Amino acid sequence: MRKLEAFSKAGYLILPGNSQWIVPNSIINLSKLEKAWNCGNPINYISRSNLSRHYLEFGTFWGRSFYTNFFKFSDWLKGDFFAFDSFSGLSQPLEIEEKYSAYDFQKGNYNCNKKTFEAIGTLLKCDFSRIKVIPGYFSESLKNTNQLLKSLKPHSVSVCYIYCDLLEPTLEVLTFVEDLLEPGALIYFDDWRLCRASSLAGERGAAIEWLNKNHKFELIEFDRTNWQSQWFIFQNNC
Repeated sequence: MRKLEAFSKAGYLILPGNSQWIVPNSIINLSKLEKAWNCGNPINYISRSNLSRHYLEFGTFWGRSFYTNFFKFSDWLKGDFFAFDSFSGLSQPLEIEEKYSAYDFQKGNYNCNKKTFEAIGTLLKCDFSRIKVIPGYFSESLKNTNQLLKSLKPHSVSVCYIYCDLLEPTLEVLTFVEDLLEPGALIYFDDWRLCRASSLAGERGAAIEWLNKNHKFELIEFDRTNWQSQWFIFQNNC
C-alpha cells in the first residue's frame, strides 16, 4: 500500500484482490470466547475487565489494524468503532521527527483516501452501523462542533488506538480523549519507541508532555507485540 500512495493521492480506489490479506478468516470466524482467549492479551483483558464501550483509532491509514481490531473486539465492545484519519497523509513533522525516522515521516506520507478505506471495510462485510469514519486533520476533526462525535460521552471509551507517528497530532488526540477514557481503558501507541524513543518527538514525547501536564493520569505498562509499540492501562488517580 505504501507503493500505491501516489494513486491514492490522485483519488483512485485501491482494493486488494483477496480480503484475506487484510483480515484472515482465521480471526473473523472465531467465536466470541475464542477471540478472547486466542487473539492476544488486549482482547483477553477487555473480556475479563467488563470494558464494553467505544473503540477509537487515530491514524487508520488503509485500515489493517482498524478492521482487524473491529473483528477482534466487536463481540465484547458494544459501542461504536471510530476511525479518525486525515485521509491525506501525515501533517508536517518536526525536523527531529524527520531525522529520527530516517526521513520516512514526511508530510503527506501514509496516504489512503477515504473511499478506499471504506471500500476495504465493505469488502470485509463489516457492519457499518457500528463504524463512524471521521475525516480530516485532528486540529479540525476533533472540535466539539463535529456532530459525528456526539455519542462520545465522558468515560465512554474502552480502547484508544493511537497510530499518529508525530508529537503534535498525538498530543491533540490525548487532550481530546482524556475525559472520554473510562478507568482501566486501554491505550495503544503503535510508534512508542520510534524517533529513537525521544522525549521530545513522536508519540512517546507527546505522552510525556501530556502526563507532565496531568499528574493525576497514570499509564501502566501492559503489553507489546514488537519493539516499537506499547499498550498501556489508563487510570485517573484524582
